[in-house]
Amino acid sequence: MDKEIRLTSAGVALQATLQAPPSARGVVVFAHGSGSSRFSPRNRQVAEGLHAAGLATVLLDLLTPEEAEEDRRTSQWRFPIPLLGQRLTGAVDGLQAAEIGMAALPVGVFGASTGAAAALITASERPDTIRALVSRGGRVDLAYQALPRVRCPTLLIVGELDREVLALNRQAIRSLSAPHRLAIVSGATHLFAEPGALEAVTALATDWFGAHLSPDPIVFHPPLWRSRQEAGAALAARLQACHWPQGQTVLLALPRGGVPVGAEVARRLGLPLATWCVRKVADPSWPELAIGAVAAGGVVVWRNGEGRARQQGWLQEEERELARRQALFGDPDPQRLQGRHLVVIDDGIATGMTVRAALLSLRQLQPASLTLAVPVVDREVAAELAPLVNRLEALALVENLRAVGQWYEDFSQLSDRDVVALLGESPPFSV
Repeated sequence: MDKEIRLTSAGVALQATLQAPPSARGVVVFAHGSGSSRFSPRNRQVAEGLHAAGLATVLLDLLTPEEAEEDRRTSQWRFPIPLLGQRLTGAVDGLQAAEIGMAALPVGVFGASTGAAAALITASERPDTIRALVSRGGRVDLAYQALPRVRCPTLLIVGELDREVLALNRQAIRSLSAPHRLAIVSGATHLFAEPGALEAVTALATDWFGAHLSPDPIVFHPPLWRSRQEAGAALAARLQACHWPQGQTVLLALPRGGVPVGAEVARRLGLPLATWCVRKVADPSWPELAIGAVAAGGVVVWRNGEGRARQQGWLQEEERELARRQALFGDPDPQRLQGRHLVVIDDGIATGMTVRAALLSLRQLQPASLTLAVPVVDREVAAELAPLVNRLEALALVENLRAVGQWYEDFSQLSDRDVVALLGESPPFSV
């Protein structure tokens, strides 16, 4: 049953309609587009689908009745998007504080048209509150500055025939560092009035919120990226918000898997790329089990420090392979990295053994700063590695990450030739 409520935001009382099914496991706040209202039949149809999936909804008017009437009368956007974003953010804060049983539920936001821009602003300002976002025909370009700061999984739904908005969304995903997906509804225009179009929107939104609104604080459902290149593009958008001194910053990709990720970051940020080789020491009887790692500067990391004498022969073999790769890929002279800002890039971190060896090796060079940037990392391992760096940037923190490859649709093995080719296409590191 619908319940009319008021949410106070920045001193303004906003009208909203709450519907909460029994034992709701999450709540989705709707922000409609300009010229519409919380009674929008399109948003209400999507809300019904969410109710069936066990999610509560709050359909919210970001303007007072008087402001909405003035907006309709003038047919202009008299109320700027930053203001609407501020009001939505305040309403979300108020929702969690209100005595209506929503405080303990994970929160998602659904934005339609210009309401999507307000939703993006709120997601960027409340990264610890907003757990998922869906945009329907969203004018995401109106919140361009907020895009790199969005952290929650984001679904952008656009009609195939809504060509201008589709182009804007395709451009926007280049700035999204959060896990995201662009879903194009075949044959649909901006209002999704075509037969079956709004049903497709409802199904997409329900699946997205159903997957990401959970009592677990961070829930991701692999795969998140089609390829290492796609993950690199998302990582570049995250890193773009940071300051990287030109001429003093070097990207160091860990071969082989980190190189396509690093190559995409280098291409998009215009930063030089080099490799920093590190080798896993594996048990010959169980090649998938890493028992140690070796990196430049004589750095060796053993799992639990056990059985070093027995492992010494295995270590020498990996040291020879390390030297071969350093020569082939052209690892930079360590002295040339001293005093520079170093960004270490890999395609993901499960146990963290090889990355730890690489970081310890680079710390010996006394860089100006040391950053670790990866698409996905085990949460506990991230906490263990954080003291070794000045900054750790990860797109996804995962509980009990067992295999990096499950987060990619294409996790094909790379050859030495692939690595050399990618390095040749990237901005080189030179003094």
